[in-house]
Amino acid sequence: MRNKLLASSIFFLLIFIVGCQPEVEPNALFPTPTLAIELSSGSIEEIEIITYDIIIQETAVPFDYSKIEEEEEKIRQAAINAIDKIEIRVDVTSELSNISPYIYGVSLSDPRAVRRLSPSVYNWTGDPTVRYNILKGRGWNEGRESDYINENAFPDSSNHALDFIDFADSINAAKSFTLPTIGWVAKDTSSCSFPDAELGNCSTGLESTCLSRSVTANPSQTSVRIDPEDMVTFLQSIKDSGNSLDFISVLYEPELWGIVHYDVHPECMTYGEILEIYQSYTTAIRDVVPDSLLMGPGTCCWEFYFNSPSGPKDRALNDDKEFIPWFLESMQAYDEAAGKRHLDVLEIHYYPQDLANEFVDPVVAEHRLRAPWSLFDPLYSDESYINEPVQLIPRMNAWIDEYYPGTKLAISAWNFGAQDTMNGAIAIAEVLGIYGQQDLHYASFFPEIELDSPAFHAFKMYTNYDGFGANYGDLAVLAESSHPEAVSAYSSLDLENGNLHIMIINRIEKVQEFEAEIIWDGYESTGVGAIYQYAGRDLENFNPDLDPGITGGPTQMGQTKQIVSLPGYSITHMILEPAENQDLNRE
Repeated sequence: MRNKLLASSIFFLLIFIVGCQPEVEPNALFPTPTLAIELSSGSIEEIEIITYDIIIQETAVPFDYSKIEEEEEKIRQAAINAIDKIEIRVDVTSELSNISPYIYGVSLSDPRAVRRLSPSVYNWTGDPTVRYNILKGRGWNEGRESDYINENAFPDSSNHALDFIDFADSINAAKSFTLPTIGWVAKDTSSCSFPDAELGNCSTGLESTCLSRSVTANPSQTSVRIDPEDMVTFLQSIKDSGNSLDFISVLYEPELWGIVHYDVHPECMTYGEILEIYQSYTTAIRDVVPDSLLMGPGTCCWEFYFNSPSGPKDRALNDDKEFIPWFLESMQAYDEAAGKRHLDVLEIHYYPQDLANEFVDPVVAEHRLRAPWSLFDPLYSDESYINEPVQLIPRMNAWIDEYYPGTKLAISAWNFGAQDTMNGAIAIAEVLGIYGQQDLHYASFFPEIELDSPAFHAFKMYTNYDGFGANYGDLAVLAESSHPEAVSAYSSLDLENGNLHIMIINRIEKVQEFEAEIIWDGYESTGVGAIYQYAGRDLENFNPDLDPGITGGPTQMGQTKQIVSLPGYSITHMILEPAENQDLNRE
């Protein structure tokens, strides 16, 4: 996760943008977010250095309010104890959505973990890839991921982009690649932008950003120029070698370039610059990669779905339109004039506010398990400063339908935090179940998934639960729990073999075990099936010695219902085989 000082700067930037925004007539369904914070009337140009000890992507250690927690826990436990029966009912005749095969993506990770996960997409992405030297095949700049120091790295001598492509092919994963389009790439693997001659090391450059600009760097200190034609050469070389890329991200969080990559881009990004960069690169490469899906703008965060980092003046210059609708509308007009698509997929990132951390105290842990509802639920009001329904996927799809119909949707970087705990694993299982029910084309977890971690096992329950490549189905059907606050459920059909998959998640921690009756309507089973379960035993921090991983296998099943034991904090995957007379024709 981003370091705290960087996050503090981003937080101030976001507060300034929202707090100074002019009033806008809100859309009835998806209103423009508002924030009740007053700031001085000074312009961006007048602001020099402002430091806030506040963290955007992490939650500060909570105050000691143990008595309140104890009372809340008593109330919660009484409600749990009142549950006398859990019933999960699956209606196979009630179809929700086709499940895209591309929602189970992971980003650059330990190859051993990736191979065992069998993800549907392998994603070359992250801040360092923004400045990866595609001409040399090695060297990138980590931006301010590393102690606020813009330093080149990547000392390995092989061509990592080509190695990435070969590895993705070896595991049958679709290939997603982030192009370095900032205009500069690392010239070597050791230079830094703000060298300290006295100490003989790299400095932070006074932690300058596009807002403060206390010190500026010479980009040539670390980097060399690169342009769209260099990208054409790179992609043509991949094509000539017989390889291809399935997804191409043309931008990666460009709204943060004035912070993360301040040393080569000291200005705050504007609507116009983001659009111009996207159009110039996609225009250059479109004919070279006609079968690749071009994605953009790779926007990182809630506030920047609506604004640019240059603030309300920039938005006012663009008809006072929210950023993503403006981007979609602009690209539709551009593509219609060009007679071809340069935007195939609307690409965003999603890190729920206050949860991209490793905290699992009771308040944060409960929040983390509710946060997946922000992906779709109009009744769930986000529990951070946002304080309104996010409805992320329906919101984005509504914008697509209005401003550029036919565009697909990708959440190419997402994380709900605490991935080394069972709390984080439960959240991942919820998110993947929700993705399958919503009209989402592509999703990729970020950053890496560690081998045999709780996150690894939660993900594997969908992509390779038996260790031999078996995965969740491709048509989401209705699954309802009698007590969704305690136990949630998702279901799908595999249209190739007719198997019915039921994913059941016990959201209650510690030792709260339930007996659940699983009932399926509109589907007749042979009585043969399997049950796989993940119930990591270490409930606070990941410990491989205490975590059994995924257990279970083939078992006898009922023809219309089954009783299943659900340990506390567990993920259970049931698979049923269809009777011979089962009609699964969905045409």
